[in-house]
Amino acid sequence: PALPVWKCMPALVMFLAMFLLFTSSVMALEEYGSPNAPTRILIATENTTFKKELVAELVDTLRGNDTYLRVVDHRKKALNQESATDYSAVVIINSGVNSQVRPWVSSWLENANPRNNIILLTTWRDKGWEPRYPSGVDSITSPSKKKDTGAVARNITQRINQIVN
Repeated sequence: PALPVWKCMPALVMFLAMFLLFTSSVMALEEYGSPNAPTRILIATENTTFKKELVAELVDTLRGNDTYLRVVDHRKKALNQESATDYSAVVIINSGVNSQVRPWVSSWLENANPRNNIILLTTWRDKGWEPRYPSGVDSITSPSKKKDTGAVARNITQRINQIVN
């Protein structure tokens, strides 16, 4: 015999709540400019308040007629669909967890070639920790503090300009 609908409702509500919780925390793909632009920049990030504000500042600064920006959420394995050779510069914004770069980011970095166009920002509690990364990757650490967003964006923009110019 089938269960009455009202007995299934708690399980259905729980399933829908979990589905919305997990799917809402992933950023949607964002693209700015023409994919045929001479300067192509990939920004792979995570969906946190600090990182969203940082990406918004980067997009505002870097957006232009001659630049294509592609923003992906690397937690959804979107980074696996990308190649460093397709971009003038790659910016990965990563959270340091247990004093380590996220495993899928580390794996992508190990396989990336070239690496001299990659900037890795790892957010951490303080500036004292330096992540381990493959040679050629330009690495920065920063706490995830809203007051630091502008300075971190300027630092990344300067590094991007050094790569693309």
